[in-house]
This record gives sequence, C-alpha cells and structure tokens, in this order.
Amino acid sequence: MLNSESSPSERTGQTVEIVGRTLYLYGGSYGNSYMTDMHVLEIDPKPEIVKKKLSSKENFIRSVKDFYGNSSLSDVILEIEGKEIHAHRFILSVLSEKFKNMFTCGLSESHNKTIKIKDHKLVYIEYVLNFLYSTEVENEYFKKSWAFDDYIEILKITDEYFVLDLKEYIQSKIIGYVNTDNFSKVYYISKKYKADSLYAFCTWFYRQNKDSLGIELLDETFSDIY
Repeated sequence: MLNSESSPSERTGQTVEIVGRTLYLYGGSYGNSYMTDMHVLEIDPKPEIVKKKLSSKENFIRSVKDFYGNSSLSDVILEIEGKEIHAHRFILSVLSEKFKNMFTCGLSESHNKTIKIKDHKLVYIEYVLNFLYSTEVENEYFKKSWAFDDYIEILKITDEYFVLDLKEYIQSKIIGYVNTDNFSKVYYISKKYKADSLYAFCTWFYRQNKDSLGIELLDETFSDIY
C-alpha cells in the first residue's frame, strides 16, 4: 500500500532507498506485526510559510488607544459638563457616522476647535469615547459597575452617534436586566432606538411571560413612557 501523505509508523527492518530528493521506505516490523506499506517522503520539502500576525496592525491599534485624551496631534476638543477632552477628528470619524458628518458637513463643527456636547452626561460620553479609541469592551473602564439605567443612557448615545458595534454590545448587557417589572420600558426603548437584538429578545420575553405581563404587545404600546 502506497502512502505519500502520512508519516511512517514506528518500525525496524524496513527497506529504505533514496532517489534524488525522494526517500522510499518499504515494509519493516514492529513486535510481531509485519508491515507491507510503502511511504514516499520528500527529503527537501518546500518550506511552509507561517502566517504571522501583522505587527503594524497591532501597533496601530495600540497607538490609537494611547491618543485618547492626549493633546498630541489633537485637532478638536470635546467639552462635556465643563470638562475638555482632547480628541482627533479622524479617529472619531472612523467608527462614528455622526462624528464623520459633523466634521465634514461644512457647518461650524467642521472648523471649530471646541465642540460642546450638551445632551449627554460626561461619564456616558467617556464610555463611548473609550470604545472609539480602543474598539474593545473588555478593558478596565468597561468593567466598572454599570447599572441598568446607565446602559440605557449609553444605548441612546450609540444610536445617535451610529457606533454600531458598541450598540450591539450594550443591547446584550441590557438583556441581562429585563424582567416583568421593566419590560414595558425596555420594549419601548428597543423600538425607539432601533435596537434590533433587544427588540427580538423583548418579543420572545413577551411570548414566554404574556400571562404574567397582562398586556397586549402593539407597535404603539408604551410610547409615552420614555
């Protein structure tokens, strides 16, 4: 039996012949077992190319993280609740469609050095900015004790600023808090902020708990809650 793919098993007394760059191995024995297989092996095989991680990509991501809140190369300042955060238009624009539009629309935000953000609290904006500069949700900042209402506020920002990866992550965190007491609020929020994963969970939760909820699930339901 000819085998040119697998390595020969342990044996003694085999017949070996080398022709050019090829080794032919036939037969042999191992204990009371006698073998009749043949192996064709390359003595000088083509070297295998090992795919290495692109260090330039890793360096880029690591370097971007280091720029968070750093005045180096900063070309815009975000002012929230009196605090100024040095930022970089390019970095913010890569993962946030709203920031991209803000900086390219030709209006005041396009050329103003300082941009005031008034509709959201500093702690929640910082949460989103940490993600934009790291694209990670498992660093120490995200491991702080965030409550249900905190995640709701962050969801609003991710929807407004089109930070879709983080929006998906936040939905998964909110799902862990859903119960019969807050269901109506969460359901309406999932509709209002187009949180598709959260909405899908809410409709499933409703089917599982319809009797205890005691409500009819309509598109316009709870529109006055939030």
